[in-house]
Amino acid sequence: MEILAHRGSTADGINENTLPAFERAKKLGAHGIETDVRMTKDKELVLFHDNSVGKKAIRKLTKKQLESRIGYKLDTLNDVLNWSDNEFMLNLEIKEGDIVGEIYEELKRFKQKNILVSSFHHPTAFKLSKVTSAKCGLLMPVRPVYIKPFMQLIPAHLEYIIWDYDIYDTEFKAELVIYKHIVYNMGEMVPTKKEFIDGIISDHLDIHIKS
Repeated sequence: MEILAHRGSTADGINENTLPAFERAKKLGAHGIETDVRMTKDKELVLFHDNSVGKKAIRKLTKKQLESRIGYKLDTLNDVLNWSDNEFMLNLEIKEGDIVGEIYEELKRFKQKNILVSSFHHPTAFKLSKVTSAKCGLLMPVRPVYIKPFMQLIPAHLEYIIWDYDIYDTEFKAELVIYKHIVYNMGEMVPTKKEFIDGIISDHLDIHIKS
């Protein structure tokens, strides 16, 4: 089972979604990290979760302006791609639907890396699955009403489904057997459905690496 550190490991004052956070997660034994990708005004693909700082949208700030507001240096998609080795998984959550072209251009130079691209915005994941060699997946915050119609909507290129743990059911693994299933939002719980889960996006590496 793959354990991915949610935005890295941020203990000891380390900022989330930064190379030090990812390095710490790797040293603790994580198999990979989950991080967020969005674009600034000057078209930098930065690793940052929120869509605004204060009342200012990230898309209306340059990278330097954003760094000035948050008080630390941001890492970019290029930074993490150059930092990682070919085994460590990078789960890149794409936060915006209109940056598919920029993401594709960045990823095509790193085909040897272990990359999983995911998004809550399913058309974004669908588009990327058709053009990139990276693994792609859907983020699922709600339970599909019917499994079979849901399956018919998923493009053949997608490999992963990433579920909120609160809605994940062993039925999904049985019905959607061709996909790998990762869960998030577990908190400090030890998974009781371990045999039906291929991975965890974890905020508690101390618990999930040992479980």
